[in-house]
Amino acid sequence: MEAKQRRVLGICGSLRQGSANRLFLEALAQVAPQEIKFQLFGGLGELPFFNPDLDPEGGSPPVEVQELRRQLAEADAVVIATPEIVHGPPGLLKNAIDWAVSSGSFSAKPVVLVTVSAGPGEQAQAILSHTLEVLEAKVVHRLSLHSGKVRRSLDQNHRSLTDELTRSLEQLWVALAEAWVPLES
Repeated sequence: MEAKQRRVLGICGSLRQGSANRLFLEALAQVAPQEIKFQLFGGLGELPFFNPDLDPEGGSPPVEVQELRRQLAEADAVVIATPEIVHGPPGLLKNAIDWAVSSGSFSAKPVVLVTVSAGPGEQAQAILSHTLEVLEAKVVHRLSLHSGKVRRSLDQNHRSLTDELTRSLEQLWVALAEAWVPLES
């Protein structure tokens, strides 16, 4: 029997073009198994500030919000890579999650959190974990990565992967596939 192709959505919490978080997600895409379709959400900066008046019951939210919700709904899992800013996730990432609340897009979906920033990143992950668990996401804590390990594993120019990071990313894919199994039972 042919394995089902899985869709994984990557969300970068940084708008910086050369951010280490974006590079991490691009590196993850490079080593994705064939049965994984990895897509990077590129519209974080275009989302309007969350406002329930823009999402009336029976109406349509802004097109940028519709696109976020569509990509989340189609994804089998989500990988969020974000810096930690002032001991928390960036506001634009929280804004995107707020827009997903009424759609139920995170419900029962495995989510992996990665923090690549100058600080340790545990506080941003703790805040995101709590928020996502309220939305009934299945945060896969054992796969979460913090900045120190990830930053050291990117090469000096942050352009190519070290062998250590390649192995870690391949292991992440294997472990994420294992996280799907209980959801299918």
